[in-house]
Amino acid sequence: NDKGLLDIQKALKLDPDFVDCYLERASYLQKNEELNQAITDCSDALVINPKCLRAYLIRAQIRYKLDQKLQAISDYTKAISIDHNSVIAYYNRGVVYQSMHNYSLGIKDYSICLLILPGKHSLVASVYRNRALLYWRQGYHEFALSDLYYARERFPKEAKLHALLGMCLEKLKRYKEALNSYSTAIKYNPFLVEIYLCMGNVQTAMDNIQAAKSLYQNAIRIKVDYYPAYLNLAYTLQMQGKFKRVSLNKSLY
Repeated sequence: NDKGLLDIQKALKLDPDFVDCYLERASYLQKNEELNQAITDCSDALVINPKCLRAYLIRAQIRYKLDQKLQAISDYTKAISIDHNSVIAYYNRGVVYQSMHNYSLGIKDYSICLLILPGKHSLVASVYRNRALLYWRQGYHEFALSDLYYARERFPKEAKLHALLGMCLEKLKRYKEALNSYSTAIKYNPFLVEIYLCMGNVQTAMDNIQAAKSLYQNAIRIKVDYYPAYLNLAYTLQMQGKFKRVSLNKSLY
């Protein structure tokens, strides 16, 4: 709040070298989208203490948000040089590499995370999911499936793991297995609207047009402006010879 910011500024007047105050103000400015000023505060903190891990982590996060990805990677790398076990630095650097389509380096950082993290840490499921996605994009389908199967056993209620596994199985045309994974994802998060679309697509591929139509309609009920579901619903109606009814009967939506 504003009072907190005033207190920070008073503290800095009393002690201009109070590093924590710069970082608290940087966090405040970041939340209020004053990102360039937040970067300045982090940089000022690093002038005072060049080994300040938190300053590098905050500045890297902001730089990534500003699409300054190379600078963000540089900051995360410096953070890692200060603390070789900084999971958040490895993980976030992996995310940056992933966004840059540098999949090999992303996989490397996620793999290091898994070596450091305790087995039941809340971040582990996300690391496996991200690494599996990068394996998949590199064409290492079996590695991707291995990560997802392993993570699924350890985090059976993690809906996004089941969803990604379903997508991979669908791409491999293992439709029944894909439907099982999608159904489990919906069980744990019934509002994953994209999964209803995926399930509808699988049913369409299996020529179960009525089931596909029902799934697209479910997606629309959850998110009324979800246009991919409307497009696919129209396609299924066309396959059933009912295309003319799409514009006439709103109950179909």
